Amino acid sequence: MGTYLAQPKKGHIDMGIGLSEYTDPKQTQNLISMLKIPFSKK
Repeated sequence: MGTYLAQPKKGHIDMGIGLSEYTDPKQTQNLISMLKIPFSKK
């Protein structure tokens, strides 16, 4: 697939993981909040 990078551009400490639109801790810290995401309006 050609997606492997030995060293991320921002380094391993600062690299982002996951989808950028779901970085709010209020939405992603517990299961109930994560299950509500598909039904919430943006």
